[in-house]
Amino acid sequence: MTHKEFEDILLKKPGAWLDYPFGEGVAVYKLGPKDGTAKMFALIAEGSLPIRISLKCDPVLAEKLREEYESVLPG
Repeated sequence: MTHKEFEDILLKKPGAWLDYPFGEGVAVYKLGPKDGTAKMFALIAEGSLPIRISLKCDPVLAEKLREEYESVLPG
């Protein structure tokens, strides 16, 4: 999956929008109003191959996913 394909999925989530608060190298996907109260839910490092995606997740679930899938890494 490409960055663009994944971005299309992320931006279909109601209230989702793209921001670059850390500069052009990191695409940050947020949910909520653009008044500073939106919450980040995903980050993609631009130009990374393979694509590197960081997602917000419950810590307990994240640990289980890391145990089950070798491609799920702490971020």
